[in-house]
Amino acid sequence: MSFKEIVYYILSPSLQERLITVKVVFLLVSFLFSVMIVFFALRTKYLRFRFIEDWIEFFTFQAYPSVKIEKKWKKIKERLEKRQEAEYKIAVIEADELLDELLRKMGFTEGSLEERLEKKFFPTFPFLEELKEARKVKEDLLHDPDLHLPRERAHRVLEAYEHFFKEMGLL
Repeated sequence: MSFKEIVYYILSPSLQERLITVKVVFLLVSFLFSVMIVFFALRTKYLRFRFIEDWIEFFTFQAYPSVKIEKKWKKIKERLEKRQEAEYKIAVIEADELLDELLRKMGFTEGSLEERLEKKFFPTFPFLEELKEARKVKEDLLHDPDLHLPRERAHRVLEAYEHFFKEMGLL
């Protein structure tokens, strides 16, 4: 059998009629797999990780996590503008939670927040005492929700957190 005869046999209408069901099955399976690929690509964080984060970093000239941190920090700072003591308290608590979250992401996961702040890396930190005082205010708020927190004091506490975030290059 020559090459020409093989090609004629493969392209013959009789063989094509017998293979039509196989073609349809493979076409449906291909379509199903294509849909699954699109579904899982959109459902996972892979596309965001591979493409979207890169574009955000390129256009903002900042690392992607710092963009998210800035948004959270802006929300916290906006609470001071509401001129309500409850908002000040919430802002202080949220700032402390943000600090805790960032330390965990940096790999400081063991122990309490105080212990993590005093690890080898942080004793040389210039604003450590200021940050400890801010944390003390937050702890006082948690233990006594009726504690009076004036706007000026809340502003100083948030400045301590802001100094830390700036020193770490996150803001």
